[in-house]
Amino acid sequence: MSQDKIADMLTNIKNGYLAKKKGVVISWSPINYAVVEVLALEKYIQGVSKQERKKGYGEEILISLRYIDGQRIWENVRQISKPGKRVYVSVGDLVNYNRRLGVVIISTSQGVMTTKMAAKKNLGGELICRIW
Repeated sequence: MSQDKIADMLTNIKNGYLAKKKGVVISWSPINYAVVEVLALEKYIQGVSKQERKKGYGEEILISLRYIDGQRIWENVRQISKPGKRVYVSVGDLVNYNRRLGVVIISTSQGVMTTKMAAKKNLGGELICRIW
């Protein structure tokens, strides 16, 4: 398993959409759960829930995928910050990300949110991913 939990999660969701699955299950981590909650809030997925693993220890996240007329909601996803190269922005730089199509997710001192939410709260932080 990769050390990059966010990349694994985004790949699993993208592959679930490509395979036209109703949902995907990913391993639980606080950052993964925070990101998928933002995706649900922005209606890029149908819903999210946390459940106990059937075998073994710990918890997992069940993500219900969302389709409109049989078509997936998002076309693509791009991870911005990676373990080898973190990308941080100040509140003034968020304007450049808010002009683009889709949504950019950012981790701030007040939690994970979209760049539009962060701009309203006057916060900068680490860019996680962009979905369009």
